[in-house]
Amino acid sequence: MICFPLTEIKVFERYLNNMPRRDRQFFQEIILSNGLKVYLHWLRLPWVYGRIIVPVGTANNTGEFLPGTAHFFEHLTFRRSARFLQANSFWKEIARLNADANAGTGDVTTTFEVDAPSQTFLAAWRAMQSTVFEPLFMKQDIRDESPIILQEWGRYAPYYPGDNPTNQYLRTNWSHNQPFTLRQTFGNEDDHQALTTEDLARMHRTGYLSRQCKVVIVGGIREADLTKILDDLSDLPLADTSLPQLIDPFRWVRRELHTHHLPDIGRPTYVIGGVIPFQNGEQPDLGRGVALGILLDYLWSTFDGPLFDWLRWQNGWIYDVHTGMHQDWRELGWYMALLLQSEEQVHTVRGELWSRVESALADKKRLRVAVNRHIAGQVLHYVDPHEIVKKAVADLEIFGAINTERQAREELVHCRNPEYLKEVYREVLRDSKNTGEVCLLPMVD
Repeated sequence: MICFPLTEIKVFERYLNNMPRRDRQFFQEIILSNGLKVYLHWLRLPWVYGRIIVPVGTANNTGEFLPGTAHFFEHLTFRRSARFLQANSFWKEIARLNADANAGTGDVTTTFEVDAPSQTFLAAWRAMQSTVFEPLFMKQDIRDESPIILQEWGRYAPYYPGDNPTNQYLRTNWSHNQPFTLRQTFGNEDDHQALTTEDLARMHRTGYLSRQCKVVIVGGIREADLTKILDDLSDLPLADTSLPQLIDPFRWVRRELHTHHLPDIGRPTYVIGGVIPFQNGEQPDLGRGVALGILLDYLWSTFDGPLFDWLRWQNGWIYDVHTGMHQDWRELGWYMALLLQSEEQVHTVRGELWSRVESALADKKRLRVAVNRHIAGQVLHYVDPHEIVKKAVADLEIFGAINTERQAREELVHCRNPEYLKEVYREVLRDSKNTGEVCLLPMVD
């Protein structure tokens, strides 16, 4: 665990204010003549991180395209392009340049990654740009890639909806939070056999050659190389095109408290969670996401969390607690899972939980320490290049723009107000109609 000697927000603010001016700009947005947006964050490093974000993902496998087409497309781009006519010669070039490359298909975007030393980044970038914007498709490549993707299907099968009865129940019979099936994500053998080069070309024309594409560059890129990259990108024949998306809003299958017996549950488990669903086109609330993270961290911290203190140190009912949250283009979600020792304890915890939370939020001194500890941990987001580029890509997928350090700092400062945290607690946790709970019990013989 990394510990930062920062306990007060003033120290954190002073750190940001003392950052070099160019770094404090965080990302410079450059809009090219063809409408493409490039986000640049220069750092004094001998390495550069490049990302191309394409507005095509699993959600676009609807009607016009077979299941799994978006993911299959991502795989095939690396096989051949206008610059790499021989299958897989792209990877030989990347190795020669001492670079790294990868890609991933998400729900609504596909992200292509290329990282390289400053001296070779231009060549590595041009190699990646060719694979993304100038791919070549052959029937033989489709046949060769199909068994690889089917193996990937097996690798990720445990997560759709889960590799055990408990996960399956929580994701299908308690909540509904996985609209994308294995077939929709990866396609099956029949889908692969039916896939044509024209299908792929149509997805490329409509989804990849789009002004909705975005580029992120972080690190020590040389000025001359940047100029050449911007010139190359400006020449791309982009248009105002987009693909339809599958929108499957969050819904509860069974929201009210109930008990359910499962064979893989060893002891009574109380699970409570919820979401803030986003309407189509609605901008997610950054502040509530930050505040929710602080609340969960404060309440359940193994250092001095009030709820952890109550259940472990005062009563000896738990060893630890599982909490988490996620934010994507559909929803902001959170959960808490407590492994207890009896069903009676479950009902006791449920009866006292919110009053305990309110008492914890009333302890302003303890709350302030927790908030400042959380804020101190955010320093990594502004100094670690991996964190910088990761956060930028996530922001672009969720918000359509990158939240600057100034915006993030304002949100963190806002969260120092106990009344704001209480407001988020009431709206998102206690009183939300999108909160559900379940008591899971061991299977009875």
